[in-house]
Amino acid sequence: MRPERLIWLLASALLLSVNSAHAASQCKSAITVARASANRIEADASIVTRALQSTYFGFNLEWLEFQMGLWDRTTQRVKPGVVEIFREFPGAVYRFPGGTNSNHIDWRDAVGPVASREPRRQVTWHAPLRAEFGVDEYLRFVKDVKGQAWYVANLYGSLDKPASPAGLAANAGQLAAYLKKRENEGFSNFLRWELGNELDRAQYKWPPEKLADTALQVAAAIEQKAPGAKFVHLQQEYPAQAATGFTANRYNKELQALLATLKPEFAMHFYFDGPPDAPPADYFLKQLCQVVDSAKTEGSPGRVWVTELGRVPNAFWAKTPKELWPATANLQAAISIADMLIALTQVPEVQGAFIHSLVSSSSPWPLVHPRSNGAIDPSVTLLGMKVLRQSMLPHVLANKQVSSENGTLGASYLVRSAVLADATQENFTLWAINRSPAPQLLEFQLKNAKGVVRYQRGESISDEQLNASNYLIGSRVVIANNQASAALASKGKWAINLPPNSVSALRFISVK
Repeated sequence: MRPERLIWLLASALLLSVNSAHAASQCKSAITVARASANRIEADASIVTRALQSTYFGFNLEWLEFQMGLWDRTTQRVKPGVVEIFREFPGAVYRFPGGTNSNHIDWRDAVGPVASREPRRQVTWHAPLRAEFGVDEYLRFVKDVKGQAWYVANLYGSLDKPASPAGLAANAGQLAAYLKKRENEGFSNFLRWELGNELDRAQYKWPPEKLADTALQVAAAIEQKAPGAKFVHLQQEYPAQAATGFTANRYNKELQALLATLKPEFAMHFYFDGPPDAPPADYFLKQLCQVVDSAKTEGSPGRVWVTELGRVPNAFWAKTPKELWPATANLQAAISIADMLIALTQVPEVQGAFIHSLVSSSSPWPLVHPRSNGAIDPSVTLLGMKVLRQSMLPHVLANKQVSSENGTLGASYLVRSAVLADATQENFTLWAINRSPAPQLLEFQLKNAKGVVRYQRGESISDEQLNASNYLIGSRVVIANNQASAALASKGKWAINLPPNSVSALRFISVK
């Protein structure tokens, strides 16, 4: 994704007018952290607003970058340690073949004996190469990590030549038949089929009619070979075609109408927290609410998957030197990602979010760092996700929250949090981020809990420096116990101490 700075600025300028009509929406109220004199969250254990599935966590797996950094060409296997790291996210979704890569790869070049696969020029920045981590290897990886499969169907063609809709449909039908065969052999079925990647923007800028026509033909071919297949299509989060008179809302509504017969769910891509080019998290959350509200007005459930999610550094949209890459996977990035994951729990229509991307530190947005001795260390971004995932409970509780000040990178809050519970109401988790270089006190009230609630333990990542990363050393930022802690202030009320620049999860238990 490479939108021009001018478009981002236009999108930001339009923010207030675009969202004014939705100011009273339930979605917008849910994601808003109001201003008050203290940081506070009040949760009600008797009101569950939504369920969280294991598929809430996901990863955008760019096949080519994964192959270049995490695939061992000698053994023809994923490098040791990678599978073990991602087994800690059971049920997570792995989006394949990734983002823009999916617009240019032919799946037939990525199956069968590796030696017989034809080398192709897949991207502008690399010579022709063979797809060694192809469809078959991806399916094995998903099975090994106990994940869920997700395929982005090619709606474009090859890097050098677009294909006809009829040709793309025939190709997709053959792919669906092949994947159905692999499913019968014990590999994962595909949770969703995503119809193309960002063909509404960048160098493509397809009008809604062209995108819908191709998508409908491809989807029909897939469904013929994989009955019951479920589809997802992208919605704009900024006016990518403003020059032709399209607001994001107009483009989205026209595309929704043209694809309504598929009864699809929606995808959105959030790249944020990189001023002045990329707006803060608040902007994207409001755009999300616009998509949800608009879809529900038309009778759709408005379900959304954030299929690409990442923090971008300042000036990323220019020609970015490698020196900026660490800012995509440092502590600031981890806080940004956790902030968004916590916020999205408040919108029941959001089904999951896929972090960009499952690659190594030889690329921007790495989730792991390979070492010269063969070890694989998690990035700080992945550690922040782990703090949340290992403490996740299935029910999100209704809450009201306020924050005392503005946070980093244009956020209108210092602290964002959410409260989760299990089905028995015996276990509770408080997720929280602190966008301040100073420790913060969070007042936590849990109402209508069954029994006496007791604090168990807290886990967090934190550092005095926002640019702290694990690029050079895997132990600079680690998950620490009890840096975040809780003290009982009065019945049902807790004083939570959040460390500076942190992502935290605190666990509580109810004793009857």
